[in-house]
Amino acid sequence: MVKSDRFLYFRNPGNARVFPFLVVVQHRLLEGLDTRVVVPLARKEHLGTRALTRLNPQWTVEKQAVVFLAQQLGAVPRSSLGKPLGTLESKSSEILSALDVLFAGV
Repeated sequence: MVKSDRFLYFRNPGNARVFPFLVVVQHRLLEGLDTRVVVPLARKEHLGTRALTRLNPQWTVEKQAVVFLAQQLGAVPRSSLGKPLGTLESKSSEILSALDVLFAGV
């Protein structure tokens, strides 16, 4: 079986003040690509009440209240991510549900 980056989260090498973490959401079958499809986790305090429940689930990650911003999905070079901080595999059903809302409206 191919080792997967799916659901691993990393420190954001970009705007970490607002978006401290990036979560890999691409399927393990695409592990050979040099890029990773990621979704940012935003600090909840920067969003106010704008989060939509199914599209933007909320969790505590590394002792920070964060919101999964499915609508800000993007791709980054794998080499820019560094070492993973942990996994959100326990949140996989919420992550996949948010992506279903984004792509299929369900």
